[in-house]
Amino acid sequence: MKYDIHVKDAVIKLSMFGSFNLDIARAITKKIRVIIESLNNQPFYILVDLSTIEGGTPDGFEQGRQFNIWLDSQNLKAKAIICHSPLFRSISESRVRSSDIQLIKYFNNEADALRWFDELSLGNVN
Repeated sequence: MKYDIHVKDAVIKLSMFGSFNLDIARAITKKIRVIIESLNNQPFYILVDLSTIEGGTPDGFEQGRQFNIWLDSQNLKAKAIICHSPLFRSISESRVRSSDIQLIKYFNNEADALRWFDELSLGNVN
């Protein structure tokens, strides 16, 4: 499994490729926590690109669920998810979401996701 994390302006972008397990999920969430904590409570967006994801283990999904519980208490304005697989989206929603606090929307491409962030008026995030 490969992944990539980039930060530009107020957007944290995570791209995941292949399958993930608990170790990968822990590494990803640890890095993103450090980024979020370095923002000193400034508002931010998260863009998750799952367009090439193949799947994940139950404990990897559980790590994602725990991370989202923590994320609920942060200054996250919205999360955009690029996911082409209805099956993976359904599995992810059932295993990762623990509350309805986060504003989440699914997209087919990054341009539409970034446009949505702009519409939510945090400023220029492109």
